[in-house]
Amino acid sequence: MKVRLTDNEIRLRVTDSEMQMLAGGSTVSCAVTRDATIHLGVGDGPHFALLGSIWTVTISAADVQRRAEVVGPDGVGSSIVDYPARDGSPRVLVEIDRQRRARKGRSSPNRQSGRFSRSKTGDPSD
Repeated sequence: MKVRLTDNEIRLRVTDSEMQMLAGGSTVSCAVTRDATIHLGVGDGPHFALLGSIWTVTISAADVQRRAEVVGPDGVGSSIVDYPARDGSPRVLVEIDRQRRARKGRSSPNRQSGRFSRSKTGDPSD
């Protein structure tokens, strides 16, 4: 699980296997700092609780099931569970993290990236 925190928002990016764990009733956890941990679980969500350094985010079972159906067995797809901020709780977004796909035609042994390029042999700037 990947976590992004802003002033009044928690964005959680979960993998397909983590979504399957949630669908099976397990809790997914992530250490944000040495002292703070986020637990993502399924229940009568949406719900956010802060108890000391443990943050608990609960999303509804219906949302997990719907997202599991959208993603499917191959892990391709991206949907967002978006619960607005209310009553002192932050906005909670749960996204399905798609694996990066290789780009066609982008990797070439002769292709250079970055600001600087190598000088050609015999170039006076050598």
